[in-house]
Amino acid sequence: MSEGVVTALVDAGFTRMIRWVASVDSFVPLGKAAELVLVSEADVERAASEMLSAAPDAHG
Repeated sequence: MSEGVVTALVDAGFTRMIRWVASVDSFVPLGKAAELVLVSEADVERAASEMLSAAPDAHG
């Protein structure tokens, strides 16, 4: 699904940095084991923070 979102953004003229934050390539386990392979909220926050700090104009 993410490829479609990125394509739509680029087709509409979006030129900012885009980062893919993905889970480990594995079967999705159940219960607590899922936390070892699925993307966490902290992973997404970390990627967003890195993108904002790397952007030449993070607010514009």
